[in-house]
Amino acid sequence: MELPVPEYRRAVAALCLAPIYYFALPVVLLRLGAEPYTVNYLFFAIGALASCALFFPLLRRSFPPLLAAPDRVMRAFAAGAVGHYAGAFVIAFALSLNGISLQNVNNVSVQELTRNAPALMLLFSVAAVPITEECVFRGALFGLLRKKSRAAAYLVTAAAFALIHAAPGLAAGQWQDAYAALLYFAPSVALCYAYEASGTIWTSILLHAAINAVSYVLVFVI
Repeated sequence: MELPVPEYRRAVAALCLAPIYYFALPVVLLRLGAEPYTVNYLFFAIGALASCALFFPLLRRSFPPLLAAPDRVMRAFAAGAVGHYAGAFVIAFALSLNGISLQNVNNVSVQELTRNAPALMLLFSVAAVPITEECVFRGALFGLLRKKSRAAAYLVTAAAFALIHAAPGLAAGQWQDAYAALLYFAPSVALCYAYEASGTIWTSILLHAAINAVSYVLVFVI
């Protein structure tokens, strides 16, 4: 899973640009007068397009292993799915025992967007978001850190993944979202494992898409 030199440089560039994308871009779009919903849609679209352009070599290189070892991919996918839901259940149960709400600003925003534009959000949640987040967090951050320390790669990637999803709430002064962000640790670890065990970023992209698809359906069921 060691990145070739050109991909290494692309990964470093992506991590340098990530704070601009995740924190500065929404602010700039709002200051330009864009409506909040439009800001979210542009955010998702820009992220997917930029990720495909920046990480195209990694996505292309990872495709043959996806087809060459379907059994390994399916095992990694299944183990990741079990790890995600089991870990999320344990964390959610622990938070609820301590009276901590499982809702956060990020979740509420996604639910509102889904109800207001279901077709568009289905496209974003099962395609754009998985590609963007897997390329940035698993392909770049996890891929770079794993060469130094496997344990640190899992821990730092999970912490960064949780922080990004808690950021909207923290920016709005909702400090309890820091606790709710713990819910994102389980999926991050599961997605890192799916990528590592299968040897292809497409496994974690597909797992991420499946998790988001389930969450999408639950918006209309619950």
